Amino acid sequence: MRVYRVYGGESQKMGRFWSPENPRAKPNYRAGAGLPRANSGEYVAEGILKNTSGVTVSRANALEGNVGGIVQFEVPNPTLQIEVQSVEPLDVSIDPLIENPAVLRPGNIEWPDIFFFFE
Repeated sequence: MRVYRVYGGESQKMGRFWSPENPRAKPNYRAGAGLPRANSGEYVAEGILKNTSGVTVSRANALEGNVGGIVQFEVPNPTLQIEVQSVEPLDVSIDPLIENPAVLRPGNIEWPDIFFFFE
């Protein structure tokens, strides 16, 4: 399964939280992902989740004015469980740091059909 991680600043590439949602295809991804200010969001890593052992699925929590709500995976050992395919700069004009809950509401986000993967 393809997964993405937006990172930079104090957030590292191989952190525990990844998402099946492509940040380039989601307007205001920062708000939906509930990214903290310490995560500068300069890069996006794209990888393949190879091992789902211990992975939990949830929605991103609201944090620091960002509403959260996108689907996220908490991967206990990303170095062993995710094979990174690419790392690219993230165009901040696509992912602006704006705190506008009217743009993205958790209740309006559709869950992808991923849950069969974890049954």
